[in-house]
Amino acid sequence: MSGVAQQDPLRVLVVAENASKRAGGEAFLPVQWFRRYLERGVDARLLAHDRYADELRELFPEHADRLHFVADAGIGGAFAHRYRTSRLSPPLRRLLYRPPSRVLFLRRLRRAARALVAEHRVQVVHECNPVSPREPGGLWGLGAPLVVGPLNGAIEPMPGFDAVQARVQGPLKRAAMRVAPLLHRVLPGKRRATLVLAANERTRRALPAVRGEVEVFCENGVDLKLWQPEAIREPDAERPIRFAFLGRLVRWKSVDVLFRAMELLAERGIEAELDVYGRGTDEDRLAAAAASSPAADRLHLHGFVRQEDAAETMRGADAFCLPSVQECGGAVVLEAMALGLPVVVTDWGGPAEYVTGAEGFKVGGGSSEELARGFADAMGALATDAGLRRRAGEAGLRRAAEEAFDWDRRADWMIARLRRVVAAGGS
Repeated sequence: MSGVAQQDPLRVLVVAENASKRAGGEAFLPVQWFRRYLERGVDARLLAHDRYADELRELFPEHADRLHFVADAGIGGAFAHRYRTSRLSPPLRRLLYRPPSRVLFLRRLRRAARALVAEHRVQVVHECNPVSPREPGGLWGLGAPLVVGPLNGAIEPMPGFDAVQARVQGPLKRAAMRVAPLLHRVLPGKRRATLVLAANERTRRALPAVRGEVEVFCENGVDLKLWQPEAIREPDAERPIRFAFLGRLVRWKSVDVLFRAMELLAERGIEAELDVYGRGTDEDRLAAAAASSPAADRLHLHGFVRQEDAAETMRGADAFCLPSVQECGGAVVLEAMALGLPVVVTDWGGPAEYVTGAEGFKVGGGSSEELARGFADAMGALATDAGLRRRAGEAGLRRAAEEAFDWDRRADWMIARLRRVVAAGGS
């Protein structure tokens, strides 16, 4: 047990609208924090949306009394009917109809948090998500200091890839950004927080005027107990190198860039295979593109992989590729490095912050073709240079084990910050 827990137990309420291992992404963050708080002797409780109640009770059967839930504050009657039957595009419909329902839910969440703080003499509240710095904060005046984050967001598309976003999202995004300052006044949780953690300077700049302290601390981490490497495989001249992609199949992940890179490798006579794991809104288009590709026999789409099977699945790869052009975070990059896999990522957003270059390659480009050629060059180098592959894998192991990324060390860091907030007083 960490030395942090040798002091009097710290009473923490973890609050998250979304808390789920199955959903992954930012919904997995509160599960990670809550589990590690409990492991370190923290008197922790978790408050989340009740859609996750069954799953969380399965994950924490011995701590069911520490799990608390808030039901959705759906708006009924004519309003709900108009939402369901509206002919507006889904993004515009969400922009117009989601805020009233969300405000009502946040009121319930705040009321429940205040009650738990009072009932259990909670010393500090840790709000884990939403992680967007532009989302208004629904928690304030709780009777205990509030720590928010780490937050991560405000990412623009990689230069040259603005068309990846649907045309309607441009004006909608501009409208949302104009409304954001007003919403932060109506829901001033982030502005009144005692401490806000931002994953990077980009996120810090997107925050509203925060009265409390703002500190930079990485949003994502990696569980080094789960993501453990096997011995780094020696390259086998009789076996083609296997590259892997694991993630949602959405347009801005740019998986088709990897298809084109594989075509280029084939033209160069380099034997390689690509395994794509995941599902998403771009799945059908990508399946058709793979089937019609000149490198179709090298492209393998496997569908959804459960969270608990992801590490074992990835161990079958020799290297990992992530060509996302609008990725705030990219925890899967850290997970790949923790397995000792060399990585090839776009030189943009979260992945570019995690990868220094020693762990593989950061690839730039102002068009899909240019990016694909950069990926092909990097993938080809890994395929043909055994020493490079080994050095990159070993560098990735060291990088993933740093304090900012190792979930156990992150938990110790966070508990120290929470204690500091409590010692300073205030609510």
